[in-house]
Amino acid sequence: MTSSRFVQSVAANLAFWSEHAALTDPHAWPALDRERENLFRAVEFGLRQDETWSVATDLALNCFTYVFERGYWSEWTPVLELALYKCPDDCSVVKGYLLHKLGSLCRKLRRLDDAQAAHSQAEALGRALNDPILIAESKLGLGRVYRRRHQYDLAERYARQALLEFEAWGAPPDKLAHTQNLLGIIALGRGDYENSAKALYQASDLFRQAHEPIELARTMLNLCLTLGRLGRAAEALELAGEAATIFTDYDLHLERSRLNVQLGLLHYNEGDLALAEAAFRQAYSPAMRRAGPLYERSMIEMNLGNALLQQGHTDESQDYFLSAVAGFRVVNARTMLANSLDGLAEISLATGHHREAVALYEEALAIVSAIPEDAFANRMEQRFVGLLEQLNSPTEEEE
Repeated sequence: MTSSRFVQSVAANLAFWSEHAALTDPHAWPALDRERENLFRAVEFGLRQDETWSVATDLALNCFTYVFERGYWSEWTPVLELALYKCPDDCSVVKGYLLHKLGSLCRKLRRLDDAQAAHSQAEALGRALNDPILIAESKLGLGRVYRRRHQYDLAERYARQALLEFEAWGAPPDKLAHTQNLLGIIALGRGDYENSAKALYQASDLFRQAHEPIELARTMLNLCLTLGRLGRAAEALELAGEAATIFTDYDLHLERSRLNVQLGLLHYNEGDLALAEAAFRQAYSPAMRRAGPLYERSMIEMNLGNALLQQGHTDESQDYFLSAVAGFRVVNARTMLANSLDGLAEISLATGHHREAVALYEEALAIVSAIPEDAFANRMEQRFVGLLEQLNSPTEEEE
């Protein structure tokens, strides 16, 4: 039996953290990082006591933005799972929002089945409760999950349903901006770059209206990728500069890394391989190598592998590709896995390992042929088919 003195101590700790201004001040988050273990412990102890569950759950939801932005996804997921496990039957509204937040973390961790299940349950609760906000947020979450799966038709359907829900209850500009941002990314995945740019510029305008600089900067990075595809590199670099200022101001190391990846891709597509390599190496910081999310680390390794391969540094390139392949297998990032296998196959050909290259291309082809809605996967599929035809054609000596 838990002593009343312990419960009082837990309650006092929760009260302290509930009034902590740093939770809602992004500029204070770097300092809060040093205390986050105490914060997490306070929430966990509070969730385990029936007397403090409600306060602890409110705190868990209130500090979600901090956790989400700082990349503590794997640490916070079991906290939300505990909150759901202890959730009383008569707290359906709270349960719905806990499920929605859990779905968002699972998506970041690329646990897409879990993310889809959580958002679907949240949407069902929203309908049962006639809660338009929960319905709209859950539909947006489902759209993001399907986008991760490269199922763009379903992703767009849910995104547009979310947009209608948001508009119906007069949602603030940031909600509309998130939806337009998703629609822009979906169009990018399809290779519809003009509509992607249109939606992302609209999202940027809405984030400016909402005074959401971090989300604005993220949208700018998405725009950089789209504008790069459209050949508008100068425009993309200008946006990257503005985004860099914001990310530095808020000390967001994950986003600064992502910014350097986008800069590297712009340089790579322009043929400036040395500048591309330098940007990718900046992204591959000690902090990223030590504790960065696996998908993000693997992305940088793949891009470093490509930049080094194009400069003839096959040994170092191969090391990066092998590490990227291992990471992408774990997180099931199919298009990026195929791209990394492509790099390894090129190295195998360059070093005279013909059969190994064929096997790598065959595996890559099997992956991308199962992603029919993605433009990048389609381009790789056409390329792999052509390469395999060449590699499997008999030579004159064999004939």
